[in-house]
Amino acid sequence: MLIMVILVLLFLLPFFYFGPIQKSSSQACYDVCIVLGYPAKKEGTIHPILQARMDTAIRLYHQGIFKKIIVSGGAVKNEYIEAEVMKAYALQHGFKESQILLETKARNTYGNIQYAKQIMAQHRLNTAIIITSPWQLRKANRFAKEAKLNYAMWPSMYPKTFTLFHILGAYLYSYLNLYRNFIYALIKK
Repeated sequence: MLIMVILVLLFLLPFFYFGPIQKSSSQACYDVCIVLGYPAKKEGTIHPILQARMDTAIRLYHQGIFKKIIVSGGAVKNEYIEAEVMKAYALQHGFKESQILLETKARNTYGNIQYAKQIMAQHRLNTAIIITSPWQLRKANRFAKEAKLNYAMWPSMYPKTFTLFHILGAYLYSYLNLYRNFIYALIKK
């Protein structure tokens, strides 16, 4: 029984720690869309997770939800800069060069939000819709809230190549990182 209680508490921790997600109305318009990065494949092509995020942004762009896009991410896992991979993909799918703002320094979700906030201030952009994978929404939402952005979150689609096993693995990986960071924060205090 005790093990069951512990498992339930561990499952619920992200909901309490990160709080509710700032949701968007599909009728709303935003100054900018922020797409959080994901490493490119080892040969430099777009990873299915990043492609799903970009495909979601492209769909919202064509619906008139935003006019400019911040693609955010540095070279984290290999030499390919995530933002540049996203920019090339966006240009292939109807964006103009002048609509794309590159953020190339971020190495994690926190950096994505902080550097995108700076770009928003430089370009006088006040509202943002933030796109990331469903398993990363709560973490990105917390960082955006702490940064005091005027924003809404929008989950990307799941990659077309993902099976249920892949999706469960992504959520598990995300949760394990959450617990590791949560415990680390407790130890630091």
